[in-house]
Amino acid sequence: MAEEIKKEEPKKLIAAKDIWKIVLLGLDVLVTILLLILSIIMIAKISDKNKLASATGFWGMVYYLMDNPYVFLGAVVIPLFVLLVLNIVLTVYYYQKMAQKEKKEAEEAKASAADISKLSDSQKEALKKQLLKEMMAEADKDEKPASDSKADKK
Repeated sequence: MAEEIKKEEPKKLIAAKDIWKIVLLGLDVLVTILLLILSIIMIAKISDKNKLASATGFWGMVYYLMDNPYVFLGAVVIPLFVLLVLNIVLTVYYYQKMAQKEKKEAEEAKASAADISKLSDSQKEALKKQLLKEMMAEADKDEKPASDSKADKK
C-alpha cells in the first residue's frame, strides 16, 4: 500500500506534451486563417490592380503577389496544401490511436468477464454476498444522515 502511494505522482492540470499540442494547433489555425484571408483579399483586389501599383506596406505586398504568381504559389498556396495534408494525416493517426485504445479496453473487459465465468459456483455466491453487504452498508450510510436530520428537526 505504501509503495502504491509513493508511486503515484500528483496529477498535473495540463501535461507539457499537451501544452505543445495546443500551441501547435493554435499556430496551425492562425497560419491557415492568415493565408486564406490574404488569398481572399488578393481575389477581391484583382480589379484594383492599377491602384495597387503605387501602394506600399501590406497593399504593396498584395500587389507584388498578384504580379508574381510563382511567389504567391510558394508563399500561400503550397503552405496551405501542406497544412491540409498534415491535418488530415494527424487526424487519421489520432482516430487510429483512439480505436486501438477502445479495442484494448474491450479486450480487458472481455478478459475480466472470462475470469468471472471461470469461478466456481461457491466462489460466485461468496462474491455476490460480499457485494450485497457492501451495497447495504453504503445504503445504510446514505439513510443515516437523513434520519439524523429528521431527529434534529423534532
